[in-house]
Amino acid sequence: MNARKTVDDLMIEVRRLPCIAADAPLREAIEALLRFLQETEAARPTLVVLDGERMVGVITQRDLLAALEPGYLKQAAHAEGAAPAEAELVLVWDRLFDSTAAQQLARPVVEFMRPVSAHLAPGDPVARPAWLMLHEDLPVVPVMQGTRIVGVVRAKEVFVELMQRLLAGSAS
Repeated sequence: MNARKTVDDLMIEVRRLPCIAADAPLREAIEALLRFLQETEAARPTLVVLDGERMVGVITQRDLLAALEPGYLKQAAHAEGAAPAEAELVLVWDRLFDSTAAQQLARPVVEFMRPVSAHLAPGDPVARPAWLMLHEDLPVVPVMQGTRIVGVVRAKEVFVELMQRLLAGSAS
């Protein structure tokens, strides 16, 4: 019988990931994610947000787009009752994008990141990151050794491992 893999078997070392400081300006996050996209074919590119050696959040393409959306358009899109049509909102956003989005570039990443409070230990079973990803809507979960981040587990590796295990078990 094969031993089941643990988080340590699936972990990507933190030094191989694009990271950014929580107090860095949004401009640097955009530049880092653009560089990462040019260097890799990641399905769900994610920047790890660090406060020292502690992972405090993640920022994805979606988070960056949301950060650049004008505030009043967010309110209009989510208001109850008669909200402007999607086409009108898109047209307004397109016309205002360059001027309003540029104002956000100096603000710190911490204002736009998706906070991460959960973490894993290297010996945790693979089902644990799967559960955390589902219930906390995380694309990656940090792996900690004491108070130091040593890596992350991504949804891709968790999915592959669990589905292969499922299919291997159902073949018998």
